Amino acid sequence: MSWTSPQDILDRWVGGSEPTDLDLIQQIINDAESVILAEYPRIDERITDGSLALSTVVMVVSRMAARVLRNPENLSYWQQQTGPFAQGRTYGEDRDIWLLEKEKQMLAPRSRGKAFEVNQGYAAVSPPQDFAWRDLTYPVWRRVGE
Repeated sequence: MSWTSPQDILDRWVGGSEPTDLDLIQQIINDAESVILAEYPRIDERITDGSLALSTVVMVVSRMAARVLRNPENLSYWQQQTGPFAQGRTYGEDRDIWLLEKEKQMLAPRSRGKAFEVNQGYAAVSPPQDFAWRDLTYPVWRRVGE
């Protein structure tokens, strides 16, 4: 099952050099969706129950695929000089398709609670029963009758 189509990538394409090989685009989409499924194995359930919008997944897959299509050699730096004919290229460390941290946050399940919580109500901050405030300008716990 594929969430994204090659047309979704082409609809979001900005600038020139639009890719034309739809089979290649589909293979990159499949790779991107495999990465997402490996990171979030229950993502299909979350899309089905409505806790994650399908449009968000399509957007993330499209962005992942566009990064590969725009920079197929994974160049992180490229320099060209006309005279005396110098060129320089630096290739990125990660040539595979990847998720950015912001994209991971978009796809991550929303947590509903914390590991623990602290009760900050009256019972949590009230003094022992045999103590009382003596002076409100300089609050110090004093035993009643002192």
